[in-house]
Amino acid sequence: MNGPIAREIEINARGNLFGPGFRANATIGRAIRLVMTTIGGGVPQQADKSTLGNPAKYTCCFAEHEAGSPWAPLHVERGFDATTSTVTAFGGAAPANIIEKSKTAVEMLETIARAMAVSGSNNMFMSQEALLVLGPEHAAIAARQGFDKARVRRTLFEQARIPFGADRPEQRRRPARVAGPLHRRGGRAADAADRGEARGHPRRRGRRRGQPLGLDPGVVLALGDAAHHPR
Repeated sequence: MNGPIAREIEINARGNLFGPGFRANATIGRAIRLVMTTIGGGVPQQADKSTLGNPAKYTCCFAEHEAGSPWAPLHVERGFDATTSTVTAFGGAAPANIIEKSKTAVEMLETIARAMAVSGSNNMFMSQEALLVLGPEHAAIAARQGFDKARVRRTLFEQARIPFGADRPEQRRRPARVAGPLHRRGGRAADAADRGEARGHPRRRGRRRGQPLGLDPGVVLALGDAAHHPR
């Protein structure tokens, strides 16, 4: 959540962001899940066919730590006035913790990109946005070294790549061709990526397997307290 309402009702945007201890976060997240279940029909093992699910499906709600971010908050990026209260809905997998202690933005983003490009992850098989939550310390390092949110997204897009066939044991010793950002592709797309031509957008429709397809790391937030744990 963004804007004045997040502060008024005391939604946690700082330490232990995804954890317990804050009534507003837990109540709103739980209310959303109840609406999705009772009104939307997302009953587990019926309409909700998730194989494993994740704890965030019980409750997950948080605010952006706007005062601690060196960048414009998400709702301002998306065209709203800073004094407007907004809610952004995001369907994601369980959070993955990333420990990173580099002092340069380049090294920091390289680590984050490798952590995002994981064989077997949802992003490898389904093209979608990724949500990156940076602690204020990491965001400050990036901002001091000339990285705005657009440059962070572009760097992750370029570096979060998995060698084509890396998930297949029989191909792991063969020369690797680069697959698209967080997405496995066929040979033609791998060749295009090697030439720097794989710049497809995940929302484009009508692709066949093997055409360029990329992840849009479109949501970058600065949250939490100072720590070496972006998520």
